[in-house]
Amino acid sequence: MIPVIFGIHGLRFGEIGQHIKFDCKNGHAFYLKAMLVLDRSFLKESYEDLLKCQNLSNSFRAMILYKQSNIDSALDLSRYLKKMQVGSDEIAEILKIYQVKKQKQKHIKLYEIFVDLLNNFYVSTTKENSFFVSKKYLMEIDKYPESNLKSMVKSLMALKNQNVAWAKEEVKKILFTDSKKNIFDFDISLPSKTIENDVLKYAEILSKTLDDKNIVGMYLNYISNIHDVLEIYNLKKKTRVNWSFTDISKQFMQGPQKKFLGLWSMIFAQFNEGSGEDIINKNLDLNYLENINIYELWIIGELNLTRLESYRKVILKKLQELEKIDDSYAKYLLIELLKIGKIREIFLKNEGKHRRVFVQTEHDLYSQFLNAGQVIDFSLYNLIKLGDFRERNLWWKIF
Repeated sequence: MIPVIFGIHGLRFGEIGQHIKFDCKNGHAFYLKAMLVLDRSFLKESYEDLLKCQNLSNSFRAMILYKQSNIDSALDLSRYLKKMQVGSDEIAEILKIYQVKKQKQKHIKLYEIFVDLLNNFYVSTTKENSFFVSKKYLMEIDKYPESNLKSMVKSLMALKNQNVAWAKEEVKKILFTDSKKNIFDFDISLPSKTIENDVLKYAEILSKTLDDKNIVGMYLNYISNIHDVLEIYNLKKKTRVNWSFTDISKQFMQGPQKKFLGLWSMIFAQFNEGSGEDIINKNLDLNYLENINIYELWIIGELNLTRLESYRKVILKKLQELEKIDDSYAKYLLIELLKIGKIREIFLKNEGKHRRVFVQTEHDLYSQFLNAGQVIDFSLYNLIKLGDFRERNLWWKIF
């Protein structure tokens, strides 16, 4: 059992890992190497004592000494790895990881716009200037695919320009998504705590400026599934949307709110785990499924066998739509849904005939993500769960 945990603050080890001693006898164990890479405070021995171990690979020796070296370029890294007597094939793989990570660090422009809008939201300006800035930003953000981060940026621009209707539409896009989509939409090279603090700032602006208590309440309850922190609790209380089970039952019964079935199932599940599934099975009808937001399709995984069978044709159609979407979260969602036997059967059979379709394995998918430098912690976590203990993967946490 690998004592590894994945959460909003990325990949880390649980309490079990903190009580395991590293010594030369067990130094070959992957989880001990991973512990030292993720959190060096686990290492009570000196580096000198550790390096005396004969069973450590040259590549791992290079990992643990990397931070002590003055490496500023791929050329420096190549020289360092040769000095550490790492094999040429391994050096080529490590250099590729280094280059992908460095390139990834440059691609945070959308997030920079988000932070700029947060920091200047309450700064007084003329309507003309505000419109000009928004127009400039729109030209930039249109280069990016749709995401929750992009919707947050657009909603800030809308509220800054007092376009409440536009702001509501952007927030609603977020409410349709599974909380795991944020792992992909906030896949940037910044500390998780920094991202969390910025999301909290956004939530506070939304609660003060969006004149729709229901939307604000749903959003705050949505992010409390991701950021379970005191600040969100206090903000819900201050905004009077710290709903009880009775409150959410009343809110849900209001017609317009029922179109966010996935969100309401998550909110109900906070009180009673089984109630989330009940909400979906009792309220997901054929019309809802036919018009479902494709990123809310995760809710079919909560359907019972009877419902899955009765909606067979529509589910097949929606899975085929999902298969055609070229983004990482859509690929992940399809793989997750296909873990469910009945859904997999529906997908692989069409009118009694087996579809000729290539279904990626989980390992293929997470390896693909990792090699592209995407959702690195999430990919490593899932590869470890699948039994992939390749040492080279740990280099993704070095740079």
